[in-house]
Amino acid sequence: MDLKEKLKDSAFWKRNLIRVGKFAGFYLVVFIVLALFLRIYTHHGQTISVPDFKGLKMSRAQQIAKHENLQLQIIDSTFIDYMPKGSIVDQNPRPGTHVKKNRTIFITTNAFNRAKVSVPKIVGLSYRQGKATLEMHGLRVGQLIYRPDFAKNNILKQMFEGQEIAEGTLVDKGSSIDLVLGDGHGNNATPLPDLKGMTQFEATNELNNAYLNVGNVVIENAATAADSMNARVYRQEPAYFGSGARATLGGRVDLWLRAESRTETEIGESINLDE
Repeated sequence: MDLKEKLKDSAFWKRNLIRVGKFAGFYLVVFIVLALFLRIYTHHGQTISVPDFKGLKMSRAQQIAKHENLQLQIIDSTFIDYMPKGSIVDQNPRPGTHVKKNRTIFITTNAFNRAKVSVPKIVGLSYRQGKATLEMHGLRVGQLIYRPDFAKNNILKQMFEGQEIAEGTLVDKGSSIDLVLGDGHGNNATPLPDLKGMTQFEATNELNNAYLNVGNVVIENAATAADSMNARVYRQEPAYFGSGARATLGGRVDLWLRAESRTETEIGESINLDE
């Protein structure tokens, strides 16, 4: 049978269509199997919302991490007076971040005992240089005290517990160093930041960056240390009323924070994990 006759033969077309169908079906099955394998291998679309470990003891955090198929790794420690010793004070990635199984969560804990660090010399530096230097040495900025001086925001003295402190003096890691700054003999107003929605730590840092001090702090609805850490500012005084809001250099800003309201059952669940 020549080619012309084959093209007219319905059986010829049927046989070839069957062959094409078989090949197409084979490759379709292979594609589906490979796609499923890659989906399972990479856990495509399967993510975990990172729990909030802040305020928890390490043993409890490890239980939660194991339950959620996550890994914890301590990368640093600090010392915060109002936090329980050994509790977690920071984590990365942040709570609520979606990650894949077996992801490592890097955490910072509150030390059981304060390590000693040497106080650097920051007199003569600008405030921002001095703040960065203190933080590099594991120290924090305390109160900002302004005095008449032509060099605005230049550090005139470094103080600790009401006394000048010399370079090289050993203090507890995480201690606050008060700074005496020059007012520049001029305009002593500074922009007032909007602190609404910030944690106490975030608000304190924001105020320091604006050359202001934290005043009285009121935390509502806090049943646990974690609640206190996660409480958010809902009111400040002086109040923020827009981009034109100003405050006096070194002025105090009072804060009111509110923790998310939870029932006793929910609080218990955050502390006692059911295996």
